[in-house]
Amino acid sequence: MFKKNYDFKRAKDFFNDYITYSISPMELLYMLDNEEKDFQVVDLRNLEDFEISHIPTAIHISEEHLLDNLDKLSKNKTIIVYCYNQFCQLSAKKAVELVNEGYKVVDLLGGFKTWIKFRFRTES
Repeated sequence: MFKKNYDFKRAKDFFNDYITYSISPMELLYMLDNEEKDFQVVDLRNLEDFEISHIPTAIHISEEHLLDNLDKLSKNKTIIVYCYNQFCQLSAKKAVELVNEGYKVVDLLGGFKTWIKFRFRTES
């Protein structure tokens, strides 16, 4: 199940990157509560789900039209992307696309499901 030749350097790099390029729901809530302005939240779920409920201040950009809507994003802010849950790879895949376009991006750990699980406030 586990690799016999554990690569400690790669593991260290992975976990350092994981910490650097992700944000916890608690950290995002703190930023929202303190009305910080140096970030944008992007909901990549489908529009119907966004309209039912989403993280405060989030804008919706459908994943298939992300690169067509870059004018909605600022390169001067950190972009926080999220999708459905911790098993959804959509936000990570789209984060790569945004980074390739020159945006600073972090991924919300656990996605919207974790946000809801903590009973953090939402908008509709």
